[in-house]
Amino acid sequence: MMIAIITVLLHQTFDGPRPCVAQERASGQLHWSATSIVLAPGRRWQVEVMPDADGDASPVSIRDCATGTTRRLFQLVRSALIYWSPDGRNLIVLRSPGAGHDELLLFRLPADDLAADRLMPGLQVDTTVKAVVKSSIGRAREIQFYMLTFVRWTTSGAAVAVGGTSTRGEQGRMTPYCYGLNLILEPFRVGRVLSPQTLTAKYGTRCHEMP
Repeated sequence: MMIAIITVLLHQTFDGPRPCVAQERASGQLHWSATSIVLAPGRRWQVEVMPDADGDASPVSIRDCATGTTRRLFQLVRSALIYWSPDGRNLIVLRSPGAGHDELLLFRLPADDLAADRLMPGLQVDTTVKAVVKSSIGRAREIQFYMLTFVRWTTSGAAVAVGGTSTRGEQGRMTPYCYGLNLILEPFRVGRVLSPQTLTAKYGTRCHEMP
């Protein structure tokens, strides 16, 4: 899954603020063909999916509940799982555009309102994570399936599990792999890499290795 901290231009969709009246949720599932609203803890930010009836993908936006300002986050193909941090300031998205080929996105929300946002530097976080996985399984091996599982938020960021299969060359025998990764958000980097045994012992979590 590609992780990216993305900043995009703002746009207004109405004349005044629209109230965010949904129930707060720490996580949610999104589908490109269904309208969805996931209100963050603290009720400051709201993720919205408004399906495009004429296409096979839908825009996902973030709304500032204080001002009504919205920002386009990403385009949703197929489905995604989203996870708000307890303070409602960080959003992890596990996007699944195809079976066994996930993408991870990470969004950091500003302290002030979106209209006054000072642009944050973009980071291709998934590139960093995949490079760590590739190094761990061996650079001579090719990743065939890549599946991410959100584990939990931590004091320095978040923990995720990465599992799948790899081959030596495109036609080689598939070998499963599984790692736990501690993601540190400030500045973004991958911290400790956990073995499957340590991942299970520490977090009670296992990897998904096949779609």
